[in-house]
Amino acid sequence: TGPHGKSGIYRPDHGKTGAFAAWPPFSAESFATLQCESSVGQQDNANSRSPFDDTLNLLRNSVVVAKQGVYGQCVQILPAPAATGDGGINGPPFPTNWGCMSSAMVGGAWVDAVIRTLFGIRPELKNAKMEDVLWRPECPRGNFTGTLYGMPTPFGSADVSIGSDGTVSIKAAASTI
Repeated sequence: TGPHGKSGIYRPDHGKTGAFAAWPPFSAESFATLQCESSVGQQDNANSRSPFDDTLNLLRNSVVVAKQGVYGQCVQILPAPAATGDGGINGPPFPTNWGCMSSAMVGGAWVDAVIRTLFGIRPELKNAKMEDVLWRPECPRGNFTGTLYGMPTPFGSADVSIGSDGTVSIKAAASTI
């Protein structure tokens, strides 16, 4: 038991004892990048594995762990600041315990892992057409299916889908949300 009464946690701002709050989503992206590049986007039919299996496992299993507390160091859940009545705000705008003067925006890293890697939406200035926005659309996304509607691209809004075969497709959005 650590000094704060929690098993293995030695500082109150250490969440699940990690030092970098965005390591899980960045690791998920790294698995996908390494496995898609090394497999040349092929499904391993002999073992029924896709290059995205490790990524999907990490994303899905992180939900269970996150219910136990936030990842990382220097992350706290604080009460919302309250208005003072004279236009001011009562309460610290960010965590200050243990000399920590900023808070991690780990939520953005999770969004990146899903949009940029799982759905493969990576627009660049050099893209010549809407299909060029997608990263490795032929690399099977495993047992994940879904659609993101109305995603902004340099070519207008797009609907991006992962089909039952695991490949990613993009088309002009049916309607603007």
